[in-house]
Amino acid sequence: MEIRTHIRLWVGMFVVCLLMSPLLRKGQSMVEFARHEVTATQDAFGPVFGMWILGSVNNLYKNSPAAVVVKTANIATTSKEQEDRLGKKLGVGVKGMIVMANSYFTGLVIAAYVACLRLLVVACWFGMLAPVLVAAILDGFAQRAIKQHEFGSIRPAAFSILAMIVIPFCFAPLLYLTIPVSVSPSIVPTWVFLGCVPLSMLIANTQPVFGKH
Repeated sequence: MEIRTHIRLWVGMFVVCLLMSPLLRKGQSMVEFARHEVTATQDAFGPVFGMWILGSVNNLYKNSPAAVVVKTANIATTSKEQEDRLGKKLGVGVKGMIVMANSYFTGLVIAAYVACLRLLVVACWFGMLAPVLVAAILDGFAQRAIKQHEFGSIRPAAFSILAMIVIPFCFAPLLYLTIPVSVSPSIVPTWVFLGCVPLSMLIANTQPVFGKH
């Protein structure tokens, strides 16, 4: 599968998960989900750094594409007074549909907030684990140089198989941002460490593009 196809696939999954979250978790369940994510973030990063992340979420929430989602959801949401007025005019069935719509769009707002929170969690972990990623990349180039120096074989089949493993690892954070399941922030460093080995092996089996190297 080409990288473009992977990008379209994972972006599509991101959008679908974001839009489906309010349907899978409704009302108080969505609120409790957001509270659990906040608590898990504080537990994982500690009171000081965790509070800094939570404080930064509001700025990201208001000044990012998530703000468009929130604004659209707020426009589509009706107040309690409007629900009662429309219910009297159009009947109980219409009022029930309005209540369901309100629940969906409110859940969408919460899902956007959780996505912003998880985005900051991923960014913070990547900042702290950047030396590990750099070490894995350098190790891959070192192995590749050793193979070339010793006339070792660089296997295209191994490269293709490893690419099928590494590419999903690269795009997995998009799914993590929107999946409506409580996930501990500690999953991010675990995911990074697991991805470093195939990444290093992928680079070691990269074919030379220009010249001998």
